[in-house]
Amino acid sequence: MTWGLIARAEPNRGLGVLTRNMYQNLNPDKTLVIRIDHEYAQETQVFPDATVVDWAGGDLHEATIREWLEGLDTVVTAETFYDWRIVDWAREMGVRTVLYVMPELLKKELLDGDMPRPDTFWYPTSWQPDIGRPWPSGPVLTVPCEQRPFVDFPTDTARFVHVAGKPALGDRNGTGTLALASKIGRGMSLTVYGQGALPRFNSNVRVQNGPDDKWTMYEQAHVLVMPRRFGGLCLPVIEALSCGLAVMMPDISPNADWPIVKVSAEPDRVIEMPCGSVRTYVTNQRELAGKIVSGQKKVSEVSHFMQRSRDYATKNSWANRRGDFLAHLD
Repeated sequence: MTWGLIARAEPNRGLGVLTRNMYQNLNPDKTLVIRIDHEYAQETQVFPDATVVDWAGGDLHEATIREWLEGLDTVVTAETFYDWRIVDWAREMGVRTVLYVMPELLKKELLDGDMPRPDTFWYPTSWQPDIGRPWPSGPVLTVPCEQRPFVDFPTDTARFVHVAGKPALGDRNGTGTLALASKIGRGMSLTVYGQGALPRFNSNVRVQNGPDDKWTMYEQAHVLVMPRRFGGLCLPVIEALSCGLAVMMPDISPNADWPIVKVSAEPDRVIEMPCGSVRTYVTNQRELAGKIVSGQKKVSEVSHFMQRSRDYATKNSWANRRGDFLAHLD
């Protein structure tokens, strides 16, 4: 079997991080790197054997793509094929296509059969929102953890962190919910890393820009607080688990895929995504504040959840999960 990976050139954004890890751990026979001219850094030197193409949201050069497809049995991409004619070109050439699905971003036209349809769908979590139509069948292949040094267990006080990132549609990471919770919980302290306009927190919360080295966000903490309102794959959660942090999240799908500290949540408004209407949820702010304040001092309880994260990260490392991906490719 020979297979190719379509990767992204950004070193510090979701698809770039995910596809770079796939490249480094799954060793594709060929790699096609998508380089985009925008505000984010593009880094192609980590793919020394790759074909690099520039993409501005339109068509890719057909002859270049067909030359890259030559000799492959399978092509894997995450979220999108960029130029969806690739699916048809691959089928004409006897090459199977695999889409690692981000469900909320799967277009209605594909679900309705009005776009080229990949041969196989993989899902990074068990989350498949109810959009009133069936999702394409396919295995759940959860994203593995990178191998990182585990942070030390807390001694006197546990440190909490929230990764807000750039504000996303529908307050996806629940930063607004956490800001409201900070005004309820007296003595609640944590560090928030984000970019752009963020909501106002209480005076005990430090708000900082995300560092150049993302790992420093986790190495200085014991618990990641992520009151997400909707969504499947969450790379900050995978990164926190990789460092052995406990993870506090709402008790909604797919968060139980990970060893989380559960906080109750209630259904909230519906937002429109490319796949259709998606239900969002709001984490119970009083319960969230209470668990953070309590966890700051109950270091034995925090250490228990940190150990669960360590066990998960070890079992689900790229080294231990590589075979799962290769078996599905076969």
